[in-house]
Amino acid sequence: MDREVVRCSGLASKTRDQQIGWDWTTTHLSVGLNTRRRYERVHEALSTCVHPSIIAVISLNVIAQTRPIAYPAKGQSPQQQQKDDGQCYSWAKSNTGIDPAAVAAAPPPPAGPAAGGGERVRGAARGAAGGAAIGAIAGDARKGAAIGAVAGTMSGGARARQNQKAAQASAQSQSQGAMDTYYRAYAACMSGRGYTIQ
Repeated sequence: MDREVVRCSGLASKTRDQQIGWDWTTTHLSVGLNTRRRYERVHEALSTCVHPSIIAVISLNVIAQTRPIAYPAKGQSPQQQQKDDGQCYSWAKSNTGIDPAAVAAAPPPPAGPAAGGGERVRGAARGAAGGAAIGAIAGDARKGAAIGAVAGTMSGGARARQNQKAAQASAQSQSQGAMDTYYRAYAACMSGRGYTIQ
């Protein structure tokens, strides 16, 4: 008997939901959008605060991992290897014009609103204009402009984040290319002094 009551009450509530026009897919969609917005806000806050430090650590790790290893193939002593290493460091630095210490200490590209270049403001303006036009057709231009401004701000923020990521990737690629050039010169010097380079 209890099972029938539960089953009937479940049917009754579902029918009542259908009677008042409750759409379960819309509810789940709006909950998903709210969760997505919350995630985006947290992600944006973390990316603004954390990215510069993470990029600096990653850059140092990449630079440290790509340094060639010199093996004393002709039986050079540790003192001789240290002397050759210092001389090849200086030679590669003067020959290429690249200082590995300066490349490692180079600051990451600026983060935050200054790096955005006004994409959010431009997006809000475009969105407000488009929303006002659509709202005028629907009968409420002010409401349409407000909704359009919010949507435009979000798309402008996404554009700003994409531009910032591209700038960071470009800076990292340039520093990696500079270090590759330096390490080729360093490896040539060390191999000329009788070391096996890997």
